[in-house]
Amino acid sequence: MVFATIISFSSLLDFAGYGTFSRLISYANGGSKTLNLAENISNGQQNSKHPNWSLIKDLNGVIGIVFLTLSLFVFLILSTFGTWSVSRVISFTSNQSEMWYSWVIVLFTASISMYGKRYTTILHGLNYVPLLNRYNIYINIITLLVAYISLTLSQSIFLLIMITQLSKIILILTHWYLVRYQIEEQRFMYFKSFKWNKDLFGTAWTPSWKSMLVIIFSTGIIELSGILYAQVGDPEKIASYLLAIRLINIITNVSKAPFYSKIPYFTTLRAQGDLISLASETKRSAKISLYVFVLGVIATTIMIEPILELIQSNIDFVPISMWSFIGIVWFLERHHAIHAQIYSTTNDIPFYIPVAVSGIFNVFLIFLLIDKLGYWAFPLAQFISNLIINNWWNVKISLKSLNQSSEYLIDSFLKPIIFLISAELFILII
Repeated sequence: MVFATIISFSSLLDFAGYGTFSRLISYANGGSKTLNLAENISNGQQNSKHPNWSLIKDLNGVIGIVFLTLSLFVFLILSTFGTWSVSRVISFTSNQSEMWYSWVIVLFTASISMYGKRYTTILHGLNYVPLLNRYNIYINIITLLVAYISLTLSQSIFLLIMITQLSKIILILTHWYLVRYQIEEQRFMYFKSFKWNKDLFGTAWTPSWKSMLVIIFSTGIIELSGILYAQVGDPEKIASYLLAIRLINIITNVSKAPFYSKIPYFTTLRAQGDLISLASETKRSAKISLYVFVLGVIATTIMIEPILELIQSNIDFVPISMWSFIGIVWFLERHHAIHAQIYSTTNDIPFYIPVAVSGIFNVFLIFLLIDKLGYWAFPLAQFISNLIINNWWNVKISLKSLNQSSEYLIDSFLKPIIFLISAELFILII
């Protein structure tokens, strides 16, 4: 669980390069002659409907340099902070040498995976999300089956980690193959993998570092809470809390698909100045995304205890009351994150200051409450700190950018959260 948390945290250390560069590629793919969105919108009718391949070619070279640098950065962070983070938990295990070998595998794979994000960025930016996910599904299903067989036969965590990390390398090689040989008439075979362009990097840098602050002080703090709790909690409580966080993150990632898969399309609509279509499409996708999240939380509430008993797990899950509260807190997080993504299609990232302030307040509340409330301190601190500004301000500026009123929220927010709260209360009562 701690390894999984650190892997998840390390994936955030891309300085939002994945989101920023895929957005810039979407602009170019939509025919933008420049990456200045204000200029694109004001001259929307003059933009070509065909991809700007000259701009995409230059972006590809910059992306290569950026993600190679980030890969080395991740290796440095994980080999120092990461190693310190796992040392206490490894000391609890019966085969410490095997766990240290496992950690070395995770360290190198996480670093390579960061470089592999360059290919995912290109595929996402060019709107090859269905193709990307199709191959991801194939490989992940095979990985799941092989991992299940290996655990059934050997019950070796080392072997499990070997299999899961090898699958990540296979995924990277698959994405590389798709970019070079399966899309856009193999154009990327002839593009330079590494080519510096100061102006393009400068365009990407400002929204990237702002987005990075947003990620670190929101999702980053959630992941760090698990890592830090592993340094002070007892093993049983650590496992219980980290299982809850892993499950809510899985539900979150699944629920992202109906919305995040269409971000390149949303970005293209924004670049073309078509706000009517953008409002309609984002509203529908947000509604589907949040209902998927709600159903995931409810299903987990009902099924988690029987499943843990079925597999004879030694983990006691967190109280259902806490899980229900986590579901509501993460729902609000998902909702304002969706609106942050909608506004980010403008390539303006104003959230970094309020999110940084709320993030610092979140950490302060955790340290204030953890001795009295234990792991309850983490979701409670997140709830209070987000409620102050993030839960409503992101939504406000997003609606303004779409020229929409609060009516937009009836189907895309109010109905899903009423459904979630009603269902969780009903389950708690019975």
